[in-house]
Amino acid sequence: MGTAMILIGCGQLLGSVFAGRMTNQFGFRKAARIEFGCLVVLYIVVPFAPNVIIADILCAVIYIFNGFMVPLLMTCLQNTVKDARSTIASLANSAMYLAETFAGAIGCYLFNAFPGFFGIAVFSAIVIILVLLLGNRSIQD
Repeated sequence: MGTAMILIGCGQLLGSVFAGRMTNQFGFRKAARIEFGCLVVLYIVVPFAPNVIIADILCAVIYIFNGFMVPLLMTCLQNTVKDARSTIASLANSAMYLAETFAGAIGCYLFNAFPGFFGIAVFSAIVIILVLLLGNRSIQD
C-alpha cells in the first residue's frame, strides 16, 4: 500500500510539473480533451491489470493525468473572474473536497456491489465523460 501511495504521489507531482508544457503545446481545450480521454481509458483498463504491480503503475499514470488537470482547470476557473481569483481557488478546493466525500461514499457501495475495481472504474469513466461534456464550452483556448 505504501508503494502504491508513493507511486500515486509521484504521478501527481509529475503531472503538475509538466501541465504547463502540455497546455502550451496543445492549448487548453485540446489538452483537456486528451487528458480526459486518457483518464477514461486508463480507468477502464485498471481492473484488467494482471497483477498489483501493473495496477499500481496504471494508477500512477492516472495521477499523472490528474496532475495535468488540476492546474489546467484552476487556470480556466481563475480566468473567468479575474477580480476574485483567490475566492475562485477557495471555492474550487471546497467543491473538490465535497465531491471527494460523495465519491468516497459512492465508492464504498461500488466496492461491495461489484467485483474488484470494476464498479469504481466504470463510475469514474462515466463521471469524467460527463465533466468533459458539461465543461466543454467553458474550457477556452
